[in-house]
Amino acid sequence: MSFRTRTGLVGLLFLLPCPALAQGPEIRPFPLTVKRNQVTLDAGLLSLGLAYARRIGAGPWSLGAGLWWAWEPRITFKQNIYEPLGAEFFARYQPLPLVQLEAGPSVARYFWADDCGECTGTFVGGRASALIGYRVVFLGPSVRFGRANGGADRLETGLIWVIQARLALGWGR
Repeated sequence: MSFRTRTGLVGLLFLLPCPALAQGPEIRPFPLTVKRNQVTLDAGLLSLGLAYARRIGAGPWSLGAGLWWAWEPRITFKQNIYEPLGAEFFARYQPLPLVQLEAGPSVARYFWADDCGECTGTFVGGRASALIGYRVVFLGPSVRFGRANGGADRLETGLIWVIQARLALGWGR
């Protein structure tokens, strides 16, 4: 028997069981369903967030809203942003139970000077998060990009970012 004939027979031996295996039950390492209702508690270094999301239909998409607070978060603005308190709306995409991706608008009020009681500003922008985890614990970055105003002539564009840990609790089918 020639080398080409033997190679062809070995190839056929591997191909013959494929249609039979394809008919069998699909084995997945974890269920691909996202819970209908989801409450998340986010904690970063000097930041907290609480959000609620509800799944849309039977797919991996959810819509939600949340509140967040931070004390001197990491920023790229020239001036400091102290104690931002904000609200956000988001769309969450969870293609696998191990991954949560979010994006949406974010708004916050903050102080821009330590010693000034009337020095408040507003941040308006968007937020994006990418978290990886298992079951109820996730970890990943969250970035808010937008414009902050404070003072008479101060309008800046920049980032507020944090590495966060998330506790995600869900219920419902």
